Amino acid sequence: MWQLLLPFAVGIPLLLGWELYARGLNNPFVPGPTDVVAALPNVLGGELVGAFVTTNVAMLRGYAVAAVLGILLGLVMGRYRLADAITGPYLDLAMVTPMIVLMPIVLMALGLNAMALSVVVFLFALPYIAVPCRAGVRAVPAESVDMARSFGAGELQLWREVLLPGSLPAVLTGLRLGFGMAVTGIIATELTLLAVGLGRVIVGYQSRFQTDNTFAVTLLIMLECIVVMGGLRLFELRQQYRRLS
Repeated sequence: MWQLLLPFAVGIPLLLGWELYARGLNNPFVPGPTDVVAALPNVLGGELVGAFVTTNVAMLRGYAVAAVLGILLGLVMGRYRLADAITGPYLDLAMVTPMIVLMPIVLMALGLNAMALSVVVFLFALPYIAVPCRAGVRAVPAESVDMARSFGAGELQLWREVLLPGSLPAVLTGLRLGFGMAVTGIIATELTLLAVGLGRVIVGYQSRFQTDNTFAVTLLIMLECIVVMGGLRLFELRQQYRRLS
C-alpha cells in the first residue's frame, strides 16, 4: 500500500509549491494547478475529442505494428545468435539515433498524412520493444532449457513451455517503454511538423496565449499515459509474482 501512496506523498508538495509560485508570480501566462483543472471543462467542450481520436488512431496503428514486429524480432534475436549478429547492430544503432531527425525524412517520403505519423510512431517504439524482449529470452535460465530438452521437448514446445513464459515480464516491459516512446514520437511530430490532432489543438492554444488550456491538454495526455502504462506495469508485476510463487 505504501508503494501506491508514495507518489502522492511526493507529488502533493510539488503541486502545492507550483500553486504558491503561480499565485505569488501573479502572471496570467503561468497558470497554477487549480487554473489547469478549471480549464478542463473548456478544453473537453471544444475540438479536443476529434483531435484526441485522430492522434490516438494514428499512434495505435504504428504502435500495434511496432509491438508485433518488435516482440517477434526481440525473441528471435534473443534465441538465435545468427539473427542477433545480423540485426543486432541495426537495432543498437536505432537505440542511439535520435529518431526526431528522421521525422522530416519520413514526412517528405510519405507525405503530410496520418500514415506518416504512424510510421514515425513505429520508428520511435520498435527499438524499445525489441531490446527488452531480446534480454528477456536471454535471461531464461539455461537449466530450464536443458531440463526441457532432457524430457524430449522440441523447439516449439520449448518456446511454449519455457521461453515465452520466462520472457513474458520482459515483453511487458518492452510494451510499456514502447508506448511511452510512441506518445513522445507522435506529439513531437505534431508539435513541430504535422499538426493534425492534439498537436493542432496545443498549437492553437499557444498561439492565443491560453496557457491554462495548453496545460489542460497536456494533463489529459499525461493521464492517458499513466492509465495505459500503469495497467501494463500492474500486469507485469502480476506475472513476476506468479513466477516467484
